[in-house]
Amino acid sequence: MFPNKVCNIHWTDGTVLVSFDGAALSSGLCCGAGGSFRAHQSRTTNWFLNCGAGTNNKAELLGLWVSLSLASFWSLNHLHVLGDSKLIIDWINQVSKLNSVHLEGWKQDTRKLASKFSDIQFSHISRIHNSVDDALSKRALSAVAGRLSIYHSDYGYASQITSYNLFEGD
Repeated sequence: MFPNKVCNIHWTDGTVLVSFDGAALSSGLCCGAGGSFRAHQSRTTNWFLNCGAGTNNKAELLGLWVSLSLASFWSLNHLHVLGDSKLIIDWINQVSKLNSVHLEGWKQDTRKLASKFSDIQFSHISRIHNSVDDALSKRALSAVAGRLSIYHSDYGYASQITSYNLFEGD
């Protein structure tokens, strides 16, 4: 799914902290998602994606889907996934249902991805503790629809790894 140029990160064998968020314009014309991977306190890999038209629920679900897709692509097995959408976290933990017929395909793909990890846990966090991912999801709103941007931040210095259209596979 991802081109080989995405990244050559050397992750530790320990648990990687993964967080995500979604945002949507009230008009429904645009939604975006963003997330982070942290295996070390000062090093992160961040991403954001303009998800096209849709709701906040779509943005949150795609935030989880992209996070799990990247983790799978990078062969990460030990994940602690954090999100501020109680609806999405409760759904993935099978505590409640996500009644969105138009998201059925994304829901199935997300569940399938989650089942591939040997050690994964999902936790709800408050919005105040998800400010980085919130900013990334809002940044996605002004990006090109379908464009996934990934960059690495090390001790505050950010460098872009790649950017490509996720939905067109360019």
